[in-house]
Amino acid sequence: MQKGFTLIELLVVVLIIGILSSVALPQYQKSVDKSRAASIWPLLKTYRQAMDSCLLASGKSSCANDELDIELPKKDCEFSFNRGTCDFMIGALTANNGRAVMWGSYSDRFALGIGDDGKRFCVGEPEECKVLGFTVAHEDYPYGSWGTEYTEN
Repeated sequence: MQKGFTLIELLVVVLIIGILSSVALPQYQKSVDKSRAASIWPLLKTYRQAMDSCLLASGKSSCANDELDIELPKKDCEFSFNRGTCDFMIGALTANNGRAVMWGSYSDRFALGIGDDGKRFCVGEPEECKVLGFTVAHEDYPYGSWGTEYTEN
């Protein structure tokens, strides 16, 4: 009697492994993207506080990033949908956000941010923002080529 597996048995095992990995890999990538986005929020909050302190101390209407009393780390956009370089930015966005602090990329038309109202938002393509957990679209605040603003539930 021969010991071992037949070719059919081996093919079935390989097929099952392939099916399981095709289901698991996208879910894993979403989890990685969400955790990378989660690491940005504390930095954005610190950036917002430093910007507010600079504006109060200087009496100016805006401060450049090099005028802040913090050092902003360089973080690449390492999301599955975006591999460009992201920077910290401040800008006037929408009526509900006022002046917002953001981290993103102009060239890739993607940003995560915190508005004056303290709400987190994502600006970009629907698939990108939805992967990161932003589901409420504000169609009345479109950003043209940037996409649509999304906020958390």
